[in-house]
Amino acid sequence: GTPVVQLDWRPPARNSAQIEAGLATLAPHASRIAEANAEALRRMLAANPVLIDVRPAGEVIRGLGDRMILHAGPPIEWTRMCGPLQGAIAGAIVFEGWAPDLEAATALAASGGVQFHPNHHFDAVGPMTGITTRSMPVMVVENKTFQNRAYCMINEGLGKVMRFGANDAEVLARLHWLADSFGPAFGAALRATGGLDLVPLISRG
Repeated sequence: GTPVVQLDWRPPARNSAQIEAGLATLAPHASRIAEANAEALRRMLAANPVLIDVRPAGEVIRGLGDRMILHAGPPIEWTRMCGPLQGAIAGAIVFEGWAPDLEAATALAASGGVQFHPNHHFDAVGPMTGITTRSMPVMVVENKTFQNRAYCMINEGLGKVMRFGANDAEVLARLHWLADSFGPAFGAALRATGGLDLVPLISRG
């Protein structure tokens, strides 16, 4: 019962010759773009994601080395990071044992003592600040249709959490519990049952 308006929308050029020229270069490729979008949609609809395991990130994410921190969003240097992201990084450094306290961790991060990379460069994702380091337990999701895998840190729950930039002793203690107790138990259960189909859970959600 709600009126719908179909709008032929295009990105506004805002009287910019450079933007207009950039958009003009796309026009001859309209059919290829449409085909690529259709193929992307087909693959998404054909996907069959199954949660198959929980493992320390360093064991399953290829290329995730020591003194490396993955974060949500695009590439960004320390000086341009928002406060919550810097706080989460400092907490992750202490969690990994690369620095004894938050002050030293902040100094280490600011001095270039750790590498920063986006999660999506390593087939990983993360909510909010989206921090991933080697010792953190990640859920391993395999797309059974195409055999590709993706990884995500276990949700820390409610309250003070690293994904919002919290980094005190309570937050770090919860991360250690996830890494040392819950993660291994959850992973063992998933391996014993052959994994958990996620599409029915997504549908119910």
